[in-house]
Amino acid sequence: MVPDLGRAQIAVRAKSLSGLTPERIAVMRSTAPEVEPSLDFVTDRFYARLAEMPDVRPLLAGRMERLRESFRAWVGSLFGTDYGTGYAEAVWRIGEAHLAAGVPIDCLTGSMTVVQEALQPIVLAGARGRPFAEAERLAALNAALGCSLIVMQGPYWDARVSSGSEP
Repeated sequence: MVPDLGRAQIAVRAKSLSGLTPERIAVMRSTAPEVEPSLDFVTDRFYARLAEMPDVRPLLAGRMERLRESFRAWVGSLFGTDYGTGYAEAVWRIGEAHLAAGVPIDCLTGSMTVVQEALQPIVLAGARGRPFAEAERLAALNAALGCSLIVMQGPYWDARVSSGSEP
């Protein structure tokens, strides 16, 4: 069980567990100008994949415009944040919204791989043919998404502990 550490400590813990170092945050920030023009593509790809998931499809009905807007904003923030307390608070709220909407935790986790799949070609585009730069960018993206997922799952774990169904 992870004790309630407060958002600042959650941010530190999530960065540590995911390997999101200051250098990797700098890599994410340096790719922002390349990613920004492709955020609509990433959003389209993400929701096309989610619409194929039987457990998720019903949760999207009638909410797509708002969901797309929120998703696009969050993905864009991945490339400009310091992954500190403010980011942890925002991502925690995303987790709360998913929990309240009835998104199963495995679907939340699985959807993060869909985000990574959609972002990889864009993040790699500016580093093509430079294997070390490609590896550095992929490691940064993986760590950023891992950090985000750790925080997003927090409300799910809190709900389990509160209900007495702690693992």
